[in-house]
Amino acid sequence: MIKIKSFFIISLFLFPFILNAQVIKSLNENLKFDESGNAELNVIVKSDKSYFKEILIPFNFKGDIKEIKSDNGLIAKNITIQGINYLYVTKKDSGSFKECNVQLKIEKYFDFSKEQIEDYGNYLIKYRFINTRFAKIDKYSVKIILPKKFNITSVDESIPKATEDSPKSPFVLGKEKDNYFVELLGDNVKLGENLFIKFRFKENNRSLLLGLLLGAVAIGYLIIFRDLRKPKAEK
Repeated sequence: MIKIKSFFIISLFLFPFILNAQVIKSLNENLKFDESGNAELNVIVKSDKSYFKEILIPFNFKGDIKEIKSDNGLIAKNITIQGINYLYVTKKDSGSFKECNVQLKIEKYFDFSKEQIEDYGNYLIKYRFINTRFAKIDKYSVKIILPKKFNITSVDESIPKATEDSPKSPFVLGKEKDNYFVELLGDNVKLGENLFIKFRFKENNRSLLLGLLLGAVAIGYLIIFRDLRKPKAEK
């Protein structure tokens, strides 16, 4: 009886939220940050069938939002509901829309002085997207673009996971002009599900210097090893 009563109370609480949950054709997040740790973020949402009067987009990035705007007569702002951050988008004339593009400028997205780990000069980034609003997102992606001087050294973890049996990788590594990036992809992301990426990156010149250093050590080792193996008569 107690379990039935608890389920009934929870259902009453969630029913309005589930009723208003929307199915989204695509949600794309594109973040590019510079050597100071400040970032520019574009969030694009598209609907396949229904029109929006207003929309709440889950917002999971850290840092301080200094500017937020949209186009095509849309108004965007950052709000918090029950401790969860969203981008709230609506139209100035109270009309409807099928897609939106929100542009943000974020300060202190990444702190280079705090995020470096003791691993040959690597830095670490972790990002988790949690679908706290939509009934389903057909196609999701987040692209994180590094500053020019940096390169990705490894992807340590991802959700969905990369497995040998998977027909395609859940993430893509690439280069956009002079900037390297990692892009995480997800299909049919349901309400409450999350996607995650954890990767390391470092300065390109540090990689070169490290390679030269290791090469010099290897050559020195071979020389010493060769001398040790010489017969005593040759010495």
